[in-house]
This record gives sequence, C-alpha cells and structure tokens, in this order.
Amino acid sequence: MQTVNDKGRIIVHCSLDDELRCQRIINELKKTNDYVDLNAELTDSLIQLKFICIICCISKTYEKDTKRQCELQYAFKSQHRIVPVLVEHDFIVQEP
Repeated sequence: MQTVNDKGRIIVHCSLDDELRCQRIINELKKTNDYVDLNAELTDSLIQLKFICIICCISKTYEKDTKRQCELQYAFKSQHRIVPVLVEHDFIVQEP
C-alpha cells in the first residue's frame, strides 16, 4: 500500500465508466510518489486530511453522477484545490 507523504494526497474523481480511461492519469501521478486515491469518498474525516488537490475527470457520465457531484460541491465548500480535466474531446460542460 502506498504511504501518504508530507505533501499530502491527491484524489482522482471520475465516473465508474471512466475509471479505465483515467488510469493513465493515476499511473503518471504515482510516478511522482504522491499518494493517489481513486474515487475516495469525501467525508468529514477524510476532508480534514492534508490534500494537494482533487482532480475531477469530467465527462458526460461524470456530469450525470449525482454522488460525484455532491462530493465535488463538498470539496468546493471545503476550499480544496479542484483541478478539472476533460476526458472526452466532444464534451461541453453544461452550466447549472
């Protein structure tokens, strides 16, 4: 198991349908010896841990995933760095 370093952790969020597609991002991040979680649930106890950022792999299926949207809103309210990454070339983010 990967240990958490002094910098903290990175969480990669994606829809279940996009996990294989996002694996390349995760593999590259792990090369830097950062602690990387895939789709870790953002709970009060987890959000208090030290984070580098939360990477959101945005796609059509991510946009429709209400659980991921709730966690993203929670991360935003907790003032964590959020890095959006479009994983579909033809996808356009819908405004609320």
